Amino acid sequence: MKKSLLALAVLGAFAGAASAQSSVTLYGLIDLSLASEKENSADALKKMNSGAVNGSRWGLRGVEDLGGGMSANFVLESGFSADTGAGSADGLFNRTSTVGLAGGFGAVTLGRSLTLYDDVRGSFIMEHDDFDPSNRVQKEGGADYVGRFSNRIRYVTPAMGGFVAGAEVSGEGGYKSYAGKLGYAAGPINVQLGLQSDKSAAAPHDAVNHLSLLANYNLGFATLSAMYTAEKNKVTAADDDAKEWALGAKIPLGAAASVNLAYARSKVDGADNTATGFGIEARYQLSARTRLYAGFRSNRDDAEDAGGSQLKDRLLAVGVQHRF
Repeated sequence: MKKSLLALAVLGAFAGAASAQSSVTLYGLIDLSLASEKENSADALKKMNSGAVNGSRWGLRGVEDLGGGMSANFVLESGFSADTGAGSADGLFNRTSTVGLAGGFGAVTLGRSLTLYDDVRGSFIMEHDDFDPSNRVQKEGGADYVGRFSNRIRYVTPAMGGFVAGAEVSGEGGYKSYAGKLGYAAGPINVQLGLQSDKSAAAPHDAVNHLSLLANYNLGFATLSAMYTAEKNKVTAADDDAKEWALGAKIPLGAAASVNLAYARSKVDGADNTATGFGIEARYQLSARTRLYAGFRSNRDDAEDAGGSQLKDRLLAVGVQHRF
């Protein structure tokens, strides 16, 4: 009897060790805000928005220890509109659907996700949210890049003395993208270079090429951020290449609060046309998982609408975000 109990205990210990080598986590966030949006000369719209700071989502991620310093991993992530509960028309796991291997050689992943170039853009101090003026300025100043791709193959090196690099190729329906990044992070300095080429599906398959150079520096009392982007548009016959720069800062206000602010400007080469924008956002952490926020963004474009009025937009919003 004692031997049977001992055997069961040993088997239980081995089962626990085996299960500890693999894990699956359910996670997500819900982000909702009350907003006032005004476009050009139209009346302001009062509405509830989902995902002002981060897109509302839920997902599963898992990792399995394969031994020898190697692991297998996957991420399945689905976006949804928290104001209505509706899922995305792009499919169930429209945000991320990847599987990969990681180890001393770096990491290889296959599937659908945000691009490496978007990783660089998202490292700007305003984090690519709705209050970030560089989002609208880039779209108004030139063609926007494709931020998320399917059928992607990616390789990222391990960190080596603060340096990390990555490259990827993606494609769907004849539309292909190539992207890469190079970064250095040590102490208060974080510098990143991102490149992306989005090729048109139509012959002769010309491309819109994007370059982004980002630098963040933590002074302790504030983190400063600067970003320069350039776009080379080979798809259109017009000379509409564009350049953009943005400056920002994050200022902590105690342990739980912070303020982010940024200014952005872009110009199209072949036209006497510029776009400018300003954004400010305040955040307050009620807990490790729950955050309150409020923000304002205003953008102007030298271009005019059909009535001869300058193009402009404005956003004012307050919201709450909860992670699980």
